[in-house]
Amino acid sequence: MISTIFRFFTLVFASLCLFSCSDDDDELETPLPVQTLTLSLSKTEIQANGTDPCLFTVKLNDKVLTEGYHIYKDDNEKIDSLYSFSTTQEGNYTFWATYKDLKSEKVNLKATAVDDSKDPVTPPSPGEGLTFTLSKQVIQANGEDVSEFIVKFDGLVLTEGYSIYDENDNKVDNIKNFSTTTTGEYQFWASYKSSSTDLVKVKAIGIPVPTLPADPNPEATNFNKRILLTNFTGTGCQYCPNMTRNITEALNDPVYAEKTIWCVAHTFNQSDPAYLAQCPQLAQAFSVSSYPSVIFDFTYKSNDYNSLNAAAIHDILDQLSAKPANAGVAAKAEIVEDADGKKIALHVAVKAAEEGVYNVGAWLMEDSIKGRQAGLNKVINHNNAVRIADSRAGSRNYTGIELGKIAKGKTAEHVFIMNIEDKWKLENCHLAVFVTQNKEHKIAVTNAVRCPIDGELLFDYAE
Repeated sequence: MISTIFRFFTLVFASLCLFSCSDDDDELETPLPVQTLTLSLSKTEIQANGTDPCLFTVKLNDKVLTEGYHIYKDDNEKIDSLYSFSTTQEGNYTFWATYKDLKSEKVNLKATAVDDSKDPVTPPSPGEGLTFTLSKQVIQANGEDVSEFIVKFDGLVLTEGYSIYDENDNKVDNIKNFSTTTTGEYQFWASYKSSSTDLVKVKAIGIPVPTLPADPNPEATNFNKRILLTNFTGTGCQYCPNMTRNITEALNDPVYAEKTIWCVAHTFNQSDPAYLAQCPQLAQAFSVSSYPSVIFDFTYKSNDYNSLNAAAIHDILDQLSAKPANAGVAAKAEIVEDADGKKIALHVAVKAAEEGVYNVGAWLMEDSIKGRQAGLNKVINHNNAVRIADSRAGSRNYTGIELGKIAKGKTAEHVFIMNIEDKWKLENCHLAVFVTQNKEHKIAVTNAVRCPIDGELLFDYAE
């Protein structure tokens, strides 16, 4: 239990969340114009089948509102969805909107008996607003392989009325999909009415994508669980060997070694031969300001090596292991070479044990890197040193690349392409692949696996 953790920790574990807000106050020298609030419906009649939606549009004068307002129906009953309404009850409904001290005129909607001759309507997901995803994040640069643009509003797929722009804000002609004959990374965003999305990325490659291994048990969703332990350190940190000693002692127990993926991020000093040069901002992304520091599953963090002894580490691993593995990983990795040099092509499949939005990351690590360690004053081998942290979702977010919502028992895929530096010894390299979830505004690892750089990994089902 958490109380047990507190006995070993002298500082409070905190989830890695960052909130910011700002208020802009504009002084008006002239009187405010008359403000008019209007509510309109996408249709005046729906089927009472629970899946045929009527969409709301709320405007303040000519500006479409996306937040800050409320929708009421009939006898002053506030409804949960700001964007749509569906019902299984036949009848006439009346709606109106409020925004600050304004109130719209009432509008009417009729829900009629189900007409079985009409095609069923896919229900929306209330409150999602405008979303933009791609069917593939990696395509072949052959002009034939395409990534489909998927634009939704409140869960309903849009087929018209939206626009697609590239990273330079140029409107693109093809709003359905993207293909190219030129390798590189491309970014796009979508707009619909007054809403716009963040950028999404697709990578066009000129090398073959490894073929995933077949699922040995397609109906199964009970996965073995492993914990991702990230250790921030450096050869110039004289206190870091104390934390390394504690982790080593804890993982000398084969039971705990089996269920732990230990990644070591050398971010303390640039003179470190294992320095994470490709991603020095990883420590900042996880709010690491003192060394050594460790993070378990992106959830529990500590820099107190005096309290975080082997027994305390075992206690944390036991508690995290008791949580379910909500996803499993299968993968195929190959070493390939093109005009730019050697690369690792890693094709990953994430299978959901429960429906949810999942993210995936892949970190390349190298063992047996020799370097003189401060605090020990001798040259030692540094293992599990992270060379590439391919999990960037934002400037300060390395918790995984979003795969979107995955239904229980279904899979989503992603392809990682990692450039290999000549000084790295491939025979000493291996991969860690992890899956994260965002639950209750907290992102945490739900499972992690070890993967070879030139081989395959099957879904690891629990017996």
